[in-house]
Amino acid sequence: MSTSVQDYQLAALAAGFTLGFGVLTTWEAIKQTRRNRNPLRSVYIYMVWGEILVNLIIAIIGWLFLNGVLGPT
Repeated sequence: MSTSVQDYQLAALAAGFTLGFGVLTTWEAIKQTRRNRNPLRSVYIYMVWGEILVNLIIAIIGWLFLNGVLGPT
């Protein structure tokens, strides 16, 4: 199965929103981590950074799928 131009356009649109909001979200996570008295013991801080990491992994998997490296299961 190959990807069409429309698939890439939609993926580029989604990636643009993700990068835009991702930068703002990551900046807010950095500020909240710095404000926390003991960030290594905060479940909330782990949850925030875990969510950022998972979203990055999903974006990479989506890009690999569109490039044909990963196929549908």
